[in-house]
Amino acid sequence: MRIDNKEKPRSVAYILCVGSRDEQNHGYCCNVGCLNALKHAYLLKNQYGDEVEAYVCYTDMRAVGRKAEEFY
Repeated sequence: MRIDNKEKPRSVAYILCVGSRDEQNHGYCCNVGCLNALKHAYLLKNQYGDEVEAYVCYTDMRAVGRKAEEFY
């Protein structure tokens, strides 16, 4: 839902790893960004179906935790 006019979006993009794992910025991974983006994209598609496009842009997908790889 857009905050300014309360309309549902037509598309949503999740952009991951911005500045992460770059020695000049952050040389580490947060370990939660990938799965959170996948979860929110899944929930968005589950709620709105084909009415909304969900894109997850990533460098390397990291599935950390129990059953995380199966979810991915």
